[in-house]
Amino acid sequence: MGVERFSLKISAQLRRVARMEPDFEDTEFPYWLKFKCTAEGCRLEHSKWIPLFVGSKVALQCNDCSRRGTLGLASGCFGVPYVGGESTLAVVECCGFEPIAYQFDMGWKIVGMKLVCR
Repeated sequence: MGVERFSLKISAQLRRVARMEPDFEDTEFPYWLKFKCTAEGCRLEHSKWIPLFVGSKVALQCNDCSRRGTLGLASGCFGVPYVGGESTLAVVECCGFEPIAYQFDMGWKIVGMKLVCR
């Protein structure tokens, strides 16, 4: 059971928005995710949202098969401003589990485009 890396990506169509960027210190901002067990024959989806912080690991145990694993965010792979298209927000490192959902919530700021009226 090795560590797997998953890219947390976003894609959106934004109007009159120059960029969307983190409005926080990276180590203080929680990325809220849900996970499922990767044990063959289990694959239980956990119902609780788990906060991940940069620079820390979270231990998790499956409620069904009792498999243990760890979750974390890769250093240096987070907080990139979104300017359109597809962009990676963070890279999640997992051992024994994989992410299935991200709760996009507070902590982001929108920078609008400057409009010129004539």
